Amino acid sequence: MRRLAPHDPVSMRQRATRSPNLAFAAATVAGAVLLAACGADAPVLTEPLPTETVTTTPSESPSETEPTPEPTATAEPDGSALVHATGLGAIRIGMTPAEAGAALGHELVAQSDYEDFRAELECGYLNAPEASGLPDSLGFMVTGVGVGVISRIDVYEAGISAAVGDDRLGIGSTLAEVRGVDAMRIEEHPNTYSDTIVDVAVFLSEDDDAPFYVFEVDTERGVTAFRVGRSPEVGFVEGCL
Repeated sequence: MRRLAPHDPVSMRQRATRSPNLAFAAATVAGAVLLAACGADAPVLTEPLPTETVTTTPSESPSETEPTPEPTATAEPDGSALVHATGLGAIRIGMTPAEAGAALGHELVAQSDYEDFRAELECGYLNAPEASGLPDSLGFMVTGVGVGVISRIDVYEAGISAAVGDDRLGIGSTLAEVRGVDAMRIEEHPNTYSDTIVDVAVFLSEDDDAPFYVFEVDTERGVTAFRVGRSPEVGFVEGCL
């Protein structure tokens, strides 16, 4: 397996996929009177229902006091999944495949050559199942002995955003946007396979062992792919090869 130094991330030509994440209005005794008014046979409440006090200002109605739900860690307001340096939604870098599947709510799908790669190189890719709603090209690199753990996530399609502080990057983001994020350090390296693509490594920590991003940015088309993971796996040139 070809490995790079932690600060020498380059391109990912080996794609992760070959074959082919208010209260109720108070009820009072007045309610009993209203029921009685509806007909002589209507049941009459003899005791008031439990009440709960809701305090509002004169200009507000109870419905206006409900808090607006915040976006979850898994999705952006536009519906795109959100990747952090620590993982994708509830899936964390360092989880076993079984733990990741449980966090996602769907078992990850092994590529046809997964077992061969794991046996030979202690490295293989799993993909998101269709039922998860995530792109099936989304790749989870699994490395290490035994069942292994997820050490890197590869993104090749729109629909998944990368969180860098308050900034959001994704497929199509411009080189200026990638360079402009609030990061601890940004490094640029020539792409191994294209003169029009630059590989931009975005570090969020001074810790060399902390996960970081690598964005492949075409000078005209913007980000064409990106990955996040720990060193040294995030710097492997061609995935598991």
